[in-house]
Amino acid sequence: MRSRVTLLILLTLLGGSVSTGLAGISDAAGVFESGTECQDSDLFSFIPRAEVVNSSDHDGQLADPSPLLLLNGSIRLYIFGGPNGGVMSWWSGDEGGKWQAEGARISPSDFQDLPKPNRHQRPIRLTNDSVRLIVGTGEGFISFLSDDDGWSFTSEEGFRLSNASGEMEQMAKLSPIQLKNGSWRSYYGNSATHGGFTPASIRSTWSPDSYNHTLETGILLGNGSAQGGSTREPYPLSRGNDCVTIFHTLDATIPTEIAYSTAADGRTFNQTHELGLNGSGSAVLVLPDQRMMFFHDTGPDTETGNQVWWGWLTFGNGSGDGSGTVGDNDTDGGGNSASVDGDGEEDGGQKRFVVIALIVIALVVISTVVVIIKRRLG
Repeated sequence: MRSRVTLLILLTLLGGSVSTGLAGISDAAGVFESGTECQDSDLFSFIPRAEVVNSSDHDGQLADPSPLLLLNGSIRLYIFGGPNGGVMSWWSGDEGGKWQAEGARISPSDFQDLPKPNRHQRPIRLTNDSVRLIVGTGEGFISFLSDDDGWSFTSEEGFRLSNASGEMEQMAKLSPIQLKNGSWRSYYGNSATHGGFTPASIRSTWSPDSYNHTLETGILLGNGSAQGGSTREPYPLSRGNDCVTIFHTLDATIPTEIAYSTAADGRTFNQTHELGLNGSGSAVLVLPDQRMMFFHDTGPDTETGNQVWWGWLTFGNGSGDGSGTVGDNDTDGGGNSASVDGDGEEDGGQKRFVVIALIVIALVVISTVVVIIKRRLG
């Protein structure tokens, strides 16, 4: 009897060890360490998970996702679109496993005498837990305020940044992050062009309160910057201190490609890396345990319209199943982005081999134990 109990315990322990190994690899979402040293050469990888919504399933184009972590730990994803244009939302209570359509958070009628929006909304959580939603228009950026966790909004007066103040026409995606001193830095760029290519660039503003913005000098990325090229749609990931990684859209070719650049001071970007992902509309949500969800859209399609997708963003080269692993190459002086290498696929294959080897070893050990116990019982 004692031998049988021992056998059951061994089987349970060995089975649990193998199961843990499998779960640890297949569910590897990656953990971003905020204290990690900030370098131009820092690499990220993207592990695709699932589609959130497809424009073909709705009346009107849907694009430009922007996530907000709600106070109860669930996720609200703002997406621009709908029948007449407005800000819609989708909700998930299980970290993206399922998404539920919530309808319009800001409908076209809510704009009334305000400038007409041209997509590109960004939500930010303020210190009093209210939510400010910044929306791009043809004349500049305006904002709306919510006191019920990003569900209903009222318009705020004036422009957060006008075209004239931003020294750019058709601006898009004013994306703020809070600095360690409590002030805010925001990044923005040219809006997407349709019917012709116009070189795009990314600039920044400073604000004491995320409400009043002052343009900072210089062009950070894209046309007119030190790296050159053309890029738009910035989304900044704050990494502690002043370190920032900006995810942006390289739009010199079709399909557009998602890339990223890192600056220790939040403004000096010397290298650009591709994420290995076609599309645009990047956005990142850092969960309380520091895992990072990455959202993007696929860009316009004549048959299906835009699709909004999400996946895990991992810090470092080669993780998960290898999807979206980037190579350690920089852009050249003309702004052409780095190519993707195959290291991620190789690493993924090595991990699968390790799992299979562990399973084989476990089965051999179990078989040996069974034989020994049978002999003793016999």
